[in-house]
Amino acid sequence: MQLHRARILWSLAWINIGTHVLGLALALVGIRPGSPLVTLEERLSYLSTAPALWTIGWGVWMACALALLAFLAALLGCLPKSSVAGTLALVLAGAGVAVDLVCETVQITVMPGLASSRPLTTDLFLAFERALVASGAIVANGLYAIAVLLVTRCLARHANGARYIPYLGYGTFLCGMLMVAAGFASDPRYLELVTGPTIGIFCGWCFAVTRHLTRREPQL
Repeated sequence: MQLHRARILWSLAWINIGTHVLGLALALVGIRPGSPLVTLEERLSYLSTAPALWTIGWGVWMACALALLAFLAALLGCLPKSSVAGTLALVLAGAGVAVDLVCETVQITVMPGLASSRPLTTDLFLAFERALVASGAIVANGLYAIAVLLVTRCLARHANGARYIPYLGYGTFLCGMLMVAAGFASDPRYLELVTGPTIGIFCGWCFAVTRHLTRREPQL
């Protein structure tokens, strides 16, 4: 692998790890108080103030989506030849990013306004909330999980005995599918429980794949 490609891949890997870890932290302190994990009264009260951490938190998750797509593209660009599976992975990841960006933009620009509207349109707020959670958890995360699975298959021939790399990829896929199941179950507690492991395994996959593909390069 050329040195400049290795540098790009490492940069994108660390950007993914950093933004996803930051996203998890902000999800806990900035997004959770406005989510279905608390009572309707609590989240309406929180969102009606248009909290800055709510906006920042969703903004970071938008960056996570873009960083994931960029990393997958760079990763596939490091392989000797393109494949149908790799192309499909990028298409699916791009579609997931599009869904995510729309949902997160609505979370930032619409939900606080609905929460503070007078008279309060509770049914409309709940309908938007359910649609956004379902779209993000089911559609976007499902597409990301399948994209990671396809890229993992593309990388399988380059693992050269590093079996933990496919396992991390398959683990990311399985946890992503659990997020999809949690979205269908409409229970935010299940989604919260599986989000951390999904992000953790994905970050481990990013690091492991990058380290393996660039291990013969000079220290960066």
